[in-house]
Amino acid sequence: NRRDVAAVRRGLADLGESHGGGACLVNGELPDDLVEAAIGAANAAGMTVLYNASPARPLTNAMAEVHPLLVVNEVEAAQLAGTDDPRSAARQLGELHGAVVVTLGAAGVLGFVDGHMLERPALAVDVVDTVGAGDAFGGTFAGHLASTGDFAGAIDAGIAAGARAVSTRGARTWLTRP
Repeated sequence: NRRDVAAVRRGLADLGESHGGGACLVNGELPDDLVEAAIGAANAAGMTVLYNASPARPLTNAMAEVHPLLVVNEVEAAQLAGTDDPRSAARQLGELHGAVVVTLGAAGVLGFVDGHMLERPALAVDVVDTVGAGDAFGGTFAGHLASTGDFAGAIDAGIAAGARAVSTRGARTWLTRP
């Protein structure tokens, strides 16, 4: 596992040097030492650092010190904040971590950054399959935010990607559709 941690650090440092920034979206399904290594290395490389707290578990001290932007769904937000009210959860998590995006499925997205709540509706589409919708949202949000710095625009781009993802069967087929 130490070899994996070293490889993560080396790879993100190289990527940061060769691309001058970018985004690193890390998923909580990895062991904490790998998540800590990725978040720390991406931060050191000047990348926009995002953490998808899935499954929901509190950030370690090493993760929290970097203040990654949290990307969570409504259930994960409730578990982390201890409240079933999505707006309260978004505010609490945003104040604690600096910024948060809470996806609400068909109800849209909440964002909390710089002390302000942003609410965006979902796009109306015929839902075929929800597998991959959160990943489509997260990846598109991260890339747009890193390239533009526009938090609201990144949410809108993520919503569009999520809508496109749910309109097809399978987690990746939407990527190949014109």
